[in-house]
Amino acid sequence: MARIEETDRLRSELVTTVSHEFRAPLAGIRATLATLRSERDRLSDARIDELLDDAAGSSRRLHRLLENMLTAATATAVVDDDVRTDLPSVLAEVVETLRAAVPARASSVIIDAAGRLPVRMAHGALHQLVTNLLDNAATYAQPGAPIRLTAGQVGDEAVLRVRNPGPDLDPDTIRGLFEPFGRHPGAEGRPEDGAQLGLYVVRRLVEVHGGRLRMTAQDGEIVVEVNLATASTAGTASTASTATTASTASTASTVGTVAPAPPVPRSHPTPPAAVPAQARAHARAR
Repeated sequence: MARIEETDRLRSELVTTVSHEFRAPLAGIRATLATLRSERDRLSDARIDELLDDAAGSSRRLHRLLENMLTAATATAVVDDDVRTDLPSVLAEVVETLRAAVPARASSVIIDAAGRLPVRMAHGALHQLVTNLLDNAATYAQPGAPIRLTAGQVGDEAVLRVRNPGPDLDPDTIRGLFEPFGRHPGAEGRPEDGAQLGLYVVRRLVEVHGGRLRMTAQDGEIVVEVNLATASTAGTASTASTATTASTASTASTVGTVAPAPPVPRSHPTPPAAVPAQARAHARAR
């Protein structure tokens, strides 16, 4: 009964959100096309390019909305353990896509991920997970603020971190961000990231793949950390790096109940290795 009630609630909120979120970009596209059709002979090339850029932006927003909504609704599918996707390659793809769409945002993104790191997740799912995390960081960080993506292997896990300057948040607020239609404080007037479903979709994708998801927001920095199973069990982290943070293992949050993680060190001689090697938490029963 609880599951049925929750499904009904989400369905009702989804219908309300879709009716609002889809109308704005659709109206923008219609207005742009109408202007181009009726005034194209009087418009300068620069103005035409501006209108086309606006329409393309609205189209991308619609695509993100639809993508996130479909994933939110279908992320309970059986995961194929034989699927492998290289994480560093996906990081590069996502940043390149952002660079083509919004060059100003992409200029502040720094990738720290060398070599190959295959994880047990389909390419499309991993691409969407990284895109949503980067969208969240880019949307809520100040313009031009650095966004750092780091990836590496610790034991039999791949560790992805997204770090960006941002406001300090309390534990309840952090948990709320990973719920459907959660809203970041201070986000009024800013573009939506997939009908407020972006971080919820990240949580669901990590959850169904048996991974772990943690977030901290303190001292002016937001850090989102994702642990996923790698294609091999060969560990690459040094004993010293693992021992340095082994004491934080007991407070690591599980995917099902996203909570603030222990502080992540700001200095990383081997950035991704500064995470304890530990067994993946079982995803919450759905």
